[in-house]
Amino acid sequence: MRVAADIAAAGGRAEVAVVDALDGRAVDEHADAVAAQAGAIDVSFNLVPRGDDQGTPIVDMTRERFVHAITAGCTMGFLTARAAARHMRRRARA
Repeated sequence: MRVAADIAAAGGRAEVAVVDALDGRAVDEHADAVAAQAGAIDVSFNLVPRGDDQGTPIVDMTRERFVHAITAGCTMGFLTARAAARHMRRRARA
């Protein structure tokens, strides 16, 4: 939200939304709302915390904890890119 405030202070426009990026339906609904409001989606950029376990020595980390961030990151990247691509594809066909 701080970045959005900085953008607005510089004369730009930014909006902030909180979406569970691991929930495919929520991601699709958000993409639909963005496209409806903006008229289109032209780019997809995913910068979502993956839940990396920073600070835990690897010798103390479980395999499940290590794999969690990888799985979450891949899943969020897939869901957000797919939601945006669905809108981009519609425009390419028009």
